[in-house]
Amino acid sequence: MKKEKDAADYSLLIDRIEEVFADVPYPGVEDILGAPEHVQSCGECNRLQNALVGRTWKDLANDEARSGDVSHAMSFFSPSGWHYYLPAYLIQNVRRCIFSSIYFRPISLGIQEHLEQRAKQLTRAQCKVIIAYLLIAVREGQNSQREVDLNVEAVNYWKERCQNLSEPNESSI
Repeated sequence: MKKEKDAADYSLLIDRIEEVFADVPYPGVEDILGAPEHVQSCGECNRLQNALVGRTWKDLANDEARSGDVSHAMSFFSPSGWHYYLPAYLIQNVRRCIFSSIYFRPISLGIQEHLEQRAKQLTRAQCKVIIAYLLIAVREGQNSQREVDLNVEAVNYWKERCQNLSEPNESSI
């Protein structure tokens, strides 16, 4: 019962995610997971590619059966694929009241450059939605001090990223 109440409490966040990612273009079949040669030769990536190709993030956000595909692909997305399917990942997690910073931590990923390429795709409004999601992860992730520290680290990273962005109609300060 508590999860249903919590999910309802996050409906404004879901609405905002849908709004700020509404115009992100589909990356195309060749740019969902990265190098086509790798996707063809890797069974895991090939399966994920087949599960995602032609599917909109809006369809996937509402497809509980595909939540595992989106979550699993978070490690393998190209920057454009990550940008496009990120709202499905966020919405699926919010609806299930599962909040994790694992795919938003630069140090724990060990691939800072890859995260930076992904982050460059985002608008300031999209970055703020990630921060809102991560702030919930900080609040909800009280299992250990390590978990809290990692979640706070992710929030700080994205706050810094967001400060360095400006919207097209926004003047630099």
